[in-house]
Amino acid sequence: ASPLLLLLLDFKSSSSILPCNSKSKMRFLQTLLLLQQLIVAFSDDITIGDSILEATIQTSTCNESFGTLSSLQRVDERTDVALSQTRVWIATVVDQDGMSRITSADTSQCNASKLSSNELILRWSNVHENLDVFLHISIDNGFLSYDLAFKVHPGGVLSVWDYSLTPVRAKLVPSSKVFDNVGFGVVRTPGNFSNQYPQATLQFMGLIGNPSTVYVATHDANANSKSFQMNVDENSTYVDFQISATLPDAGVPIQSWKNISYPIVLSVLS
Repeated sequence: ASPLLLLLLDFKSSSSILPCNSKSKMRFLQTLLLLQQLIVAFSDDITIGDSILEATIQTSTCNESFGTLSSLQRVDERTDVALSQTRVWIATVVDQDGMSRITSADTSQCNASKLSSNELILRWSNVHENLDVFLHISIDNGFLSYDLAFKVHPGGVLSVWDYSLTPVRAKLVPSSKVFDNVGFGVVRTPGNFSNQYPQATLQFMGLIGNPSTVYVATHDANANSKSFQMNVDENSTYVDFQISATLPDAGVPIQSWKNISYPIVLSVLS
């Protein structure tokens, strides 16, 4: 998510970027108020998509599943590959009291705004003292992108040490194979793994035969270190894909906003 978009959606930050002209200030404030009013809890889950891919995000209830995918499918196949899950993100924050683990299930203040037919933004408020978390989700050209960002309240002093995001829980069928990102890539029977990039040479992993192929990747041109994980349940009915990383500037206090510098990307390939 662009910092400007997130800033516009945070009305409390508006005073630092107000135009000088009084009439312009009024129009600017009216626009921000309108945007703020759009950040409301939806009574239904939100579906976004384009001509290739469609996804439904759980937004109707502020619980541990808020912000997770409940459906993911290609428009030309209509075969749903996703199952409901919990805790779309986890992070470690550092403040004067030390390290704390926070998750998307740690607050009862959740809001969602559908910005367009292929884009929405989610907000978890006060998930930790002086901290809000934002997740921007968009679909473009058949690829779903997650952009995670952290917003520190004025006066707050803390940093983000690491994060973990579980973009999808995908269904397994008896014929399913997984794509492991070691070497030049290995196709094998579904099972747990955790590989550290760049020691593991590829920035993507996947599930083959669902009957579609699920592609999970980071589009990170700077090749930051990160972990690619796959966790299969004991009954082999689903697989959780997870991407996590310790941030390059872990421990450095956040100056207002902190964005993860690359998107986590999903697609369903035919």
